[in-house]
Amino acid sequence: MYTDDALPASQGKWTALFYWLGIGLALACMALVLAKNTPLVLKWERSPLPLCWMAGIGSIVSFILAEACDRGSGRPERELSSEECAEAPLPEAEVVNS
Repeated sequence: MYTDDALPASQGKWTALFYWLGIGLALACMALVLAKNTPLVLKWERSPLPLCWMAGIGSIVSFILAEACDRGSGRPERELSSEECAEAPLPEAEVVNS
């Protein structure tokens, strides 16, 4: 879930908005696929671009926009300092006797 305190308030709101919009549209897409044979949904499903496809495409676009808002925050990635690198444990090498 997208709740990052390091993001500016407006940036985090847009990210969360697009993320949850994508979740809602993905669920709507699945519901429309399951309700495809009902008379209410059937009249929209016979169009050139079915309603479930529009919901699916909207979901994908929303997730892409959520990632773009999250990546575009401009926050630098945390790098390890030289002291932290020196203190980090190295994996033990296995000795193989031939």
